[in-house]
Amino acid sequence: MSEEQMQILQMVANGKITAAEANQLLQAIARADAKAEAQESFEGDFEWPEMPEMPKIPPFPAMPNLPNLPKMPFPPPSPRRGTGRSGRENRLKSYGNAMKAAGFDFSDRELRSMQHHVTVEFAQALRDAGVTDLNGRELTEMAIHGVRPRFIREARELGLDLNVRELVEMHIHGISIRFIRKAKELGLDNLNARELVEMGIHNVDLNLMSTFKAIGMHVNAREMVDLSIHSVTPSLVQAINGLGLTNLTVREVVSMGIHGLDEDLLEAIAAQQLPGLTAKDVIDMGIHGVDEGLLESARERYGKELRPKDIIDMAIHGDWDDEPYRPSRHSRHDRGHDPAAEIDEIKRLKDEEID
Repeated sequence: MSEEQMQILQMVANGKITAAEANQLLQAIARADAKAEAQESFEGDFEWPEMPEMPKIPPFPAMPNLPNLPKMPFPPPSPRRGTGRSGRENRLKSYGNAMKAAGFDFSDRELRSMQHHVTVEFAQALRDAGVTDLNGRELTEMAIHGVRPRFIREARELGLDLNVRELVEMHIHGISIRFIRKAKELGLDNLNARELVEMGIHNVDLNLMSTFKAIGMHVNAREMVDLSIHSVTPSLVQAINGLGLTNLTVREVVSMGIHGLDEDLLEAIAAQQLPGLTAKDVIDMGIHGVDEGLLESARERYGKELRPKDIIDMAIHGDWDDEPYRPSRHSRHDRGHDPAAEIDEIKRLKDEEID
């Protein structure tokens, strides 16, 4: 019996611990002794196997000696480009000689302005396209703005014989051969350079012209520019067409664009199915600030008897009923007018159907 076990038995005899507690302590000591014996047995009996010897790596074969590289020959000296005034003069002289060899005769001043923009090949290509008698300034402008001989030839095929200024302006404002061809296909057969330039300046959308053509209306170049200036779009034209107006003119469409009539409002007006509606009525509604809310109020008040004039009167004179007059932003009540008298006058005008 170990010393620890003797101590535990002595503590039981002295009454310091119970027999059950003593039994737990004795079991714990027994488990610890068993674990220690197992560890000593493992460490005493196990032997690690010996590692086999690694095979020796054979030596790498010796690298063969590289042959001696031949000596590189020195390149011949390049012709030294002239610097300073003498160099510039030499380059200008060489450029002038090349132009003369191609059949052009320009002054030194013209050559200086052309030298960094106009190549001999470009000048020859323009001449081959039929553009002759150009001075140095004109050639330089055409080169800077990207005028190409092909554009000149195709424009002539479409009936446009353009001068230098017209060619430059058309390129500045993005007029392409494709644009010209499409405009002619849509009916603008007699376009001149000035009209094309204006269409480019105001970003005319030829899809708008297609929309007019689809609803049976012809539009000329001047009208296309006006429509573009006032932001008339294909969707707006379609909304106007939905009103069912007769004898509609392009000028009336432009006026609708000027006075801020948009697609939503036009669709709301069309939904009212107003009898006798004219383009002037629609324009007046735009002028006097008619909106969807006013259209609904007018329909609630007049029911099936609602006419365009009623809507315009409500927009001009404000919203009134049998109750005391309620001045709106259009009312002149604050300028000394009698509200009751105004109501009587409005009713009289309605009865007489005076615009």
